[in-house]
Amino acid sequence: MRWSETGENIAVLDAGPTTQRPKVERPVATPRLKTLQGRIQRVNYRAFELTAVADGTVYHFVLNSGCEMWFNDAPAILRCFHPLDPITVVFDEEDRVKAIHSWDPVPAASH
Repeated sequence: MRWSETGENIAVLDAGPTTQRPKVERPVATPRLKTLQGRIQRVNYRAFELTAVADGTVYHFVLNSGCEMWFNDAPAILRCFHPLDPITVVFDEEDRVKAIHSWDPVPAASH
């Protein structure tokens, strides 16, 4: 700091070169996905909810609009899923459902 001719304080910043720290790359945390395989117990089409039974435990899921739905390896709508259908539910650590997969338990008869 120095004094001006009028007696005021004037702050002078050091304008010397600064050293830059190297940028640290932090890995992006990817959410871990979990799967559940069981059978559909109930589907609430209006509330977009699904209840499944797996390993003797009942699981209740609320599906979001981004949930992928597959039936017999083809994109599907929720109305394709029915009680007692086998199902695989893919969800994240916060129990948000990412995808549901089901298939016809009885293969179609060949002609």
